[in-house]
Amino acid sequence: MPAASGLQLQSMADQQPLGPGDQYLYTFGDDADIHTFNMVARMFSPYGQVRSGMVGFTATFDVAYK
Repeated sequence: MPAASGLQLQSMADQQPLGPGDQYLYTFGDDADIHTFNMVARMFSPYGQVRSGMVGFTATFDVAYK
């Protein structure tokens, strides 16, 4: 059975992996106009094998402001 490909999300600031059910505390800066949470998304494939074609991933987030 071949290994699955996937998508890994990480926080931009400290490269903390973010997965299903994970929580991450992000503190916005002093500039009230900037409320952006930056992430890095990395796609991976089994054994480094890549084939042409279309791929799509969807990520949803529950966000709470305090």
